[in-house]
Amino acid sequence: MTLRTLLTLSALSMGLACGSSSTTAPTATAFIGTYTLTHINGTALPTSLVQGTTTSQVTAGTAQITNSNTWTATFTATPSNVTLSGTYTVSSNGLNLVQTVGGQSTNTATITNNVMTVTIPGTPAVTFTYTKN
Repeated sequence: MTLRTLLTLSALSMGLACGSSSTTAPTATAFIGTYTLTHINGTALPTSLVQGTTTSQVTAGTAQITNSNTWTATFTATPSNVTLSGTYTVSSNGLNLVQTVGGQSTNTATITNNVMTVTIPGTPAVTFTYTKN
């Protein structure tokens, strides 16, 4: 799996769950803001991300959820930077993000105490941790 594919899955997978035991569906307001990527697989940035035979150096990343039902995710990485964007809707589990170039997420992320964790299943699974600014 290439870095672009993995980061696309990461951005798409932010179907955010609020981490609360409440039965009330979350509102978009709870998620609006900018999140800074801090860790990949528990290792602080910058860090290497190995997928198959490809190794990329990820030095920074952000995810922004806006009040106009749009999102943007950017990753600073070698050999190339990645920017993704799309729209979202609120669901009983959080947010469902749709990338503007097509496709829908089937993955979820959790937010607890302003920390968003996105785990992409696979072999191996990859976990992205963001902190809300």
